[in-house]
Amino acid sequence: MTTQRCIQRIMRLAALAGLVVLTGCNLEERIAWSPDGNQAAVLAEGVLRFCSTNGALSAAGLPEVTAFSWLPAGRVLFAGASVTLPTTGQNLPRTQLFVLDPALGEQAAPVAVPCAPEALPMDASYFVPSPDGQRVALAEPGSDTIALITLKTGAVELISPNYGLKNRTLPAWRGADELYFAALPQTNAARPEILRWRAGKADVFSATWTDGVVTNFLEKTAPQH
Repeated sequence: MTTQRCIQRIMRLAALAGLVVLTGCNLEERIAWSPDGNQAAVLAEGVLRFCSTNGALSAAGLPEVTAFSWLPAGRVLFAGASVTLPTTGQNLPRTQLFVLDPALGEQAAPVAVPCAPEALPMDASYFVPSPDGQRVALAEPGSDTIALITLKTGAVELISPNYGLKNRTLPAWRGADELYFAALPQTNAARPEILRWRAGKADVFSATWTDGVVTNFLEKTAPQH
């Protein structure tokens, strides 16, 4: 099976579960309208700008943005690079989560989510905010770790540890307190499952699904040399 056909097959299977597929060619350029439809956020060449309904684009933008998502009440959650110069092998650029209220116009300033930098992966671009905008589910690229972050406090809760695999999907929220994600249900599990997290614990949601549906949600990571 060719790489393209494999990706297409995984995307079809993911659609059955309402999940978003992570591939090696995630689209970085994108546009998304605010919940009230009054303005759009435009991410192009790593710069996040805003435009009105008449198409007027803001002259200034936020640089080094890797991903964004609208929150309720018109705020924007985005991942941006946090760099300490000069960079060395010990302080390579890593992303941090920020919240911005574009309604403040020229007074708008990004506010960092108060997480300790080491609590986030080097690349924090793979996130899905809850419908109420209070929390965000974060998938670590290159592993199968899933974490929940409370935006107001920066508290991090690990809800699925790294079992040495690579996740091919983003989590999916069902309401503000129920999250679905691909993971091994336990260390020695024979196949991945879709887990349903609620009330602080996870249970298997996809127990009756065939192997063909769930197998490709996780993949083995390349061995380290």
